[in-house]
Amino acid sequence: MTTSGTPPPAGPTAPAGQSPAEPPPTPEEQAFANDYQDAVARAERSDLAGAYDVLARRGAALEAQNQFGIAGICWNTATWVKWAQGDLAGALAENAKLGQALTRAEPEARADLYLHYLWDRAYLLRDQADRAPAAEKAGALAQAEAARAEYGRAATAAEADGLAVLEAYFAWRSRDTAAATAAARRVDLARDQDAQDLYIVALVLEDAGDAKTAADLRARIEKAHYMMPPLLRHWAETSSAR
Repeated sequence: MTTSGTPPPAGPTAPAGQSPAEPPPTPEEQAFANDYQDAVARAERSDLAGAYDVLARRGAALEAQNQFGIAGICWNTATWVKWAQGDLAGALAENAKLGQALTRAEPEARADLYLHYLWDRAYLLRDQADRAPAAEKAGALAQAEAARAEYGRAATAAEADGLAVLEAYFAWRSRDTAAATAAARRVDLARDQDAQDLYIVALVLEDAGDAKTAADLRARIEKAHYMMPPLLRHWAETSSAR
C-alpha cells in the first residue's frame, strides 16, 4: 500500500467540449511529476541512488514552497527506494519525513497520507524486527505489532485490502503459512492494483503452493510502469526470500 504505486497528478486535460476529470496540474505538481518519471526511469536502470537523489531534491523544494501534501508523496516514494536498497534505517527516516509533512499538508491530503505513513511504518518495523539481535527481537516484534495495531485503529472499511495485506505479510514473516494464506485470500485481487500488495500476496500464495496465481500476479506487476515494480525487482534480486 504505497502512494509511490500511483503516478503523480500530471495527466492531460480533457478534450475541448468535455468536462475534465480533474483540474490540470499546478506548476508544483507538474515539476514533481517530471521528477517522479525521471526517478522511475533511473530505478528501471537500477540506478536507485540516482532515483533517491532526484526525489530528495524535489521533496526539499516542495517543502520550501509549502507544498507539504505533494512533498509527502515524495517522501513516501523515497521510503521505498531506501527499502529496495536494503537500507531500513534510511527507509524509516524517510517515513518519518512523511509523518512530519502530513501534519502540515492540506486537510484533503492529510488523512490518506496518514494511512500510508502508518502502513509503511508497520511494514518496515516488521522487516527490522527480523534483523534485530536475539536479545532485542521480542521488543522489536512488539513494536512492529503495535504499529500494525495503530494502522488498524485508523483504517476504515475502505482499507480492507491494506489491512489484509499487512496481516498476511506479518504472518509470512513469522512463517505462519496458514494465517498468511487466510489473510491473503481476503484481498480483492480484481480491484487491488497496488504492485506491493500484489507482490506480498504472490509471496504468500507461492509459499502455500499456488504457483499459478503467484505467477499471474507477478505478470500483472511487470506490466505496470511506475516506481514500485522496479523497486520490487531490485529487492527480489538483491535480498533473501525473507
